[in-house]
Amino acid sequence: MSFSVGQVLYVFMNKNRAVIPVQVVEEVTRKTLDESTVSYIVSLPDKDRSTISLDEIDSAPFSSLDSVRDHMIKNAKDAIESIIEKSRKTSTAFFGNAAEEIEDAQDKPEEIETAREESEDILQGAEKLNVDLGGGMKARIDLSGLDKS
Repeated sequence: MSFSVGQVLYVFMNKNRAVIPVQVVEEVTRKTLDESTVSYIVSLPDKDRSTISLDEIDSAPFSSLDSVRDHMIKNAKDAIESIIEKSRKTSTAFFGNAAEEIEDAQDKPEEIETAREESEDILQGAEKLNVDLGGGMKARIDLSGLDKS
């Protein structure tokens, strides 16, 4: 990607889930016999207006807030779909099609058996099971009173 000096970019920081605006303050072109590379120095929004190479920031820069929003929404949807799919497989493995009856006919028997075996492996020998409910909530289930047959 190429940017203009003075352009404001937005960086989504995965670690703390923040969007940080930065301004391109310098474009550096380096030419060698083999190649030509362009890098950018950006100014951070701190009191000292610190500068850093854009390459040192562990995130892709976005040229607009709308593109950052689209990126964040896509990541959220992907995470939600993954969680739902895992839950669907576990539900089917333990409870059959009671929850979805005939609605979801795309499951293959070998996938159901694999999910059942994986779930049984996790539960085998365990007396307590920690379950991540999402949204920062966790549950601990006491399995000692359940019939494991």
